[in-house]
Amino acid sequence: LRLPALIGCLVMSLALFKFVSPRLAPAYGLLAALFSMITAASYYAHEARPYGLELGFAALALVCWQQVTESNNRLPALVGLWLSLVAAVNCHYYGVLLVLPLAFGELVRTMTQRRIDFGVWSCFAGSTLSLFLMLPLILSAAKLSGNFWTPPQWMDAVYFYSNLIGPTPPPVIPTAPPVIAAVILGVVVSRFLRQPPAMDPHTADARFPAHELAAIIGVIALPLAGVLLAELVTKAFTDRYV
Repeated sequence: LRLPALIGCLVMSLALFKFVSPRLAPAYGLLAALFSMITAASYYAHEARPYGLELGFAALALVCWQQVTESNNRLPALVGLWLSLVAAVNCHYYGVLLVLPLAFGELVRTMTQRRIDFGVWSCFAGSTLSLFLMLPLILSAAKLSGNFWTPPQWMDAVYFYSNLIGPTPPPVIPTAPPVIAAVILGVVVSRFLRQPPAMDPHTADARFPAHELAAIIGVIALPLAGVLLAELVTKAFTDRYV
């Protein structure tokens, strides 16, 4: 029962390595892979619930979207993007929020290239269709939202970040703040410095493009979207939903 969550978190770490390494150095890819497991997210690697799987599908969707924007053979990446988002939504219907940061990044890409990528937008739209299959269950659960054990509060969005890296159960390794500082420094420096030619000439200009930075910002802001959804619609929020 715990194995799917364990596999999901392993996939998340590998996907984060894959997402970061072509843009910065492999060392930063390793930092990204390890960083996720010294936060409160590591708890869901051994809990027999769907959140570990959802973390894996979320990171996998991010990598597939990156591949779609760069690969000439886009079909496998498009299928992977759609399946990852569908699977995330079917793990938990709050998973639909994952579309928002990717859509934000794709919007920046659209404005930069002045061209709409209908394949990507079709994946985003198609991933939400399973919500209609869940609608009876969602509406049934909504009847109990008034008595939900943790009603949303606007400050929940702020508490999320401190709970993710702070000394709250589950315990996290106290080296999290230095790792966060290192990752932020790496991302910022990469915007201003060009690395020497890498092993792959296509990654010599090692920076996150604007659309990927937009998606990263969108992922960081997911708690804000989750609390907004909870306050206006579902009346239910806890950190693990985002």
